[in-house]
Amino acid sequence: MWARIDNGYLAEFISFEPTGRFHPSIEWVEVPEELRPWVDSSWATTEAGDLEPPSLDALRTQMFERLAAKRWAIETGGTALPDGTQIPTDERTRNVIMAAYVKAKADPAYAIPNWKFGAGQFGPLDAATIIAIGDAIEAHVQAAFGREAEITAALEAKRAVGTLIEMWDAEIDQGWPA
Repeated sequence: MWARIDNGYLAEFISFEPTGRFHPSIEWVEVPEELRPWVDSSWATTEAGDLEPPSLDALRTQMFERLAAKRWAIETGGTALPDGTQIPTDERTRNVIMAAYVKAKADPAYAIPNWKFGAGQFGPLDAATIIAIGDAIEAHVQAAFGREAEITAALEAKRAVGTLIEMWDAEIDQGWPA
């Protein structure tokens, strides 16, 4: 990836080597691999020719937005009961299960006669199973938010672009609930 520099700012991006393809007065810089996911037209060049974001806070804001999206995908992507049964954790399923959870906690005889497990698959859920599913969903969701909080704190502690990006690369795909 290459960036065209205009008045010190990254004005345009291309994916091919620009040498000899444009007027020689046009300044291009190669964007280092580790910066490619982050650079945009708000970035500038230093006097030494290095690329830098408008501020560390601006880069952190980008990271926090992507982190929230990652957490959302994990949070709503499902979990498993200890026996390996897969449980969806999308908002609608969580709402239905949590309503049943409240009833099951209040009445141990409560049951759902026809819970849909998959395409054409129905079966009953007793109170104990409903509570187990509710507990698993709640633990999963809280673990996703907990991991987001850990990464957020680590990002807030970094004071340089390079260390922010290194930390992101090392942590973003680690430690999330299954």
